[in-house]
Amino acid sequence: MTYFSQFPRIATTSNGKIIVIEDFLRRVGMSSSFRNNAVLLEDYIVSDGETLEAVSNNVYGTPLYHWVILLVNGFTDHRTEWPISNSQIPALVALKYKVIETFAATSAYVAIATDIITLAEHDLFTGDEVVYNNGGGTSIGGLTSGNTYYVVKMTANTIKLATTHANAIAGTPVVNLTAVGIGTSHTFTKQGDGEQVHHYYDASIGYIVDQDDSNVNISPVTNYEYEIQVNDAKRTVKILSPNLIPLVKQEFKAKIGR
Repeated sequence: MTYFSQFPRIATTSNGKIIVIEDFLRRVGMSSSFRNNAVLLEDYIVSDGETLEAVSNNVYGTPLYHWVILLVNGFTDHRTEWPISNSQIPALVALKYKVIETFAATSAYVAIATDIITLAEHDLFTGDEVVYNNGGGTSIGGLTSGNTYYVVKMTANTIKLATTHANAIAGTPVVNLTAVGIGTSHTFTKQGDGEQVHHYYDASIGYIVDQDDSNVNISPVTNYEYEIQVNDAKRTVKILSPNLIPLVKQEFKAKIGR
């Protein structure tokens, strides 16, 4: 039994023609009490790269019951709730942790006397690797458009820059800014480096995201390590016993309105 084959059909129009389609806006779910019933369900560890259909085929002998696994686990979007393969983690990290900060090169944002750049409510942290771009204007004195720098976070709204990660962590020396520059579209693009640390683990409360490491009891976790652990946590899914499939199909047909 395929999922949409049980949906009621409705008539609609497309390009001026009347067509009949499944009423895909209908939804059926299982109660949390059922999904938490240890007698009916058992844990299944999803292997690296194993798809939803592959798990269905392995457990039920057909890929067509992938929808049962979704219902049992309360999944609404398997693209985000199903584990991805480890080979996809680097791309996820690069995309997720890439931040672009845009600002105008004026004295309100570039302080030559203190080497401070103001970026209102920025999402940058000490040690972040960023690429500077002048946006087609005149580069800030001391910086070269297209070059890589490392952030020294001063406050939630201000930063300084260093030429190496080690200097950024030490807070010295920082780049000496010699001219304000010209243009309204200057940017710092944070690179999605899996080795950067923006997560910390506290044994008592779990993960703390985007916090400065001010507590000696907190262990730093790199972006890559964090996403690996989040993804691994998704690998344990609930599986319904195969002999209960006929009952689920019967209940599904009744609820969907067939």
